[in-house]
Amino acid sequence: MIDAGMTNLIASILEGDCAASVAQAKQLDRIGVDSEQIVAQGIEAAMTALDAKCTLEQFNLLEIMLAGR
Repeated sequence: MIDAGMTNLIASILEGDCAASVAQAKQLDRIGVDSEQIVAQGIEAAMTALDAKCTLEQFNLLEIMLAGR
């Protein structure tokens, strides 16, 4: 369940879906996932994926702006 939750968190951040990202982070917190783990394995992983897109010049500025919200 935690892996699926992290995957969903990463996907919602990359899609720029603020409401879904917050809801997924709250759900992970509710089931007892440590906040540090949510940040490191969820949010940082999404930002790393965006960074890789920027490095490969496969990014869309709108994607980055939405994820940054």
